[in-house]
Amino acid sequence: LTGNNTVTGTLNWTDGYIINALTVLSNGVLNIAGNGTKSLEGPLTNSGSIYWSGTGPVYVYSDNGSTGRIENQTGALFQVQSDSGLFDAYNFGNTVFDNVGTFRKSGGTGTTQVRTVFKNTGLVDVESGTVNFTGGGSVGGQWTTAGGATINLAFGSFTQAGSPIFSGG
Repeated sequence: LTGNNTVTGTLNWTDGYIINALTVLSNGVLNIAGNGTKSLEGPLTNSGSIYWSGTGPVYVYSDNGSTGRIENQTGALFQVQSDSGLFDAYNFGNTVFDNVGTFRKSGGTGTTQVRTVFKNTGLVDVESGTVNFTGGGSVGGQWTTAGGATINLAFGSFTQAGSPIFSGG
């Protein structure tokens, strides 16, 4: 998918590249599915809903001319329904997931890796399995887990942003 694109209905992404900007509007849905590798080379701005059920990893490119990043806006949902991984493709620490909305893991009993800088002022809600945040970032907003679920600030430099609230199992 090339050029700047806007999702007003439903877009299913099962494999391949998104190059340039992709915007999911408040009434839009992006389904990330399948076991193929996905590569994001431009900014993804979500004001609607993203459901990630696929087992294939997502690589975000933010260097060498690529401007990949994820902006999860106020009122938006980024819901992980599997145990896959979201990775900074170059491991340079340039890739950012900025969560002002809701980041939720609701499926999979294993581990989801988030190896990007993760900045949270919204809600991180882990209902099943584990989310390993391994790229550093800022810890603000709310962080909650269900019984038996785990949030792991596993690696990288994390700084406090405001007064974060931790709750749950």
